[in-house]
Amino acid sequence: MGTMVGDDGGANETGVAPGAKWIAAKGCETNSCSEASLLASGQWVVAPTDLNGQNPRPGLAPDIVNNSWGSATHDDWYSRC
Repeated sequence: MGTMVGDDGGANETGVAPGAKWIAAKGCETNSCSEASLLASGQWVVAPTDLNGQNPRPGLAPDIVNNSWGSATHDDWYSRC
């Protein structure tokens, strides 16, 4: 996160876009990430909803998305997304 929007409010702007606003989506249940949860988090990113999961608003989607995708084993699912 610091690489993207790091800023201490003073002279230390460490991120590439200090002052940018960010949102986050949790795509994993706990120690695993089901395809359903990953897809749901991706859908939320492109159309954030209210706290009840209702009223999707595509106009609030971010201009840029950063993902940290990975797996302990090779999984072709990531390359299909």
